[in-house]
Amino acid sequence: MLKKVIIIILILTAIFIYTSNNVYAIDEAISEGDGFLSAATENPIDNNELKKTSDYLFNIVFAIGVVLAVAIGTVIGIQFIIGSVDEKAKIKETLIPYVIGVFVVFASLTIWKIAITIGETVSPTPSVSSSTSSSSPSSEVGYCPYCGQELLPGQMESLREGSGSVVCRNPACRETIDRYVF
Repeated sequence: MLKKVIIIILILTAIFIYTSNNVYAIDEAISEGDGFLSAATENPIDNNELKKTSDYLFNIVFAIGVVLAVAIGTVIGIQFIIGSVDEKAKIKETLIPYVIGVFVVFASLTIWKIAITIGETVSPTPSVSSSTSSSSPSSEVGYCPYCGQELLPGQMESLREGSGSVVCRNPACRETIDRYVF
């Protein structure tokens, strides 16, 4: 009986393998992938809006954590005060997970806030390591101080000479740059 089941499974597997259909959707998948990659050159993230959303979410989670910690602590405290000796022993057992939970919640929120603070202090302008000597001004690469987009050589010359300001070529940024950043 077991041999028949194994033979049937092998025959069905062979039929599925040999009768598979050709898939022609790969062309569409590649073109969609190329479109996705070309859209990545734009910077659709607004840093100020991201910070406001992150702060708002942090404050909500922090407030919920405080309310829950106080409410559950109050309930456990009242039960401990009015409970019998056996109930007090059971409440002491529930107190350990409560303290650990409160510690985990507030430690994770503290780590989140520290990570956000460290992230804010990091400069958005990428550093550039030039393989050529710095005596040649045309070998320098400049960046937008707002979004980090690389500037075109003509824009660099205009800023280097101090002949005016240029506009960032990143469509999401479009900030006016009036200083030389390299």
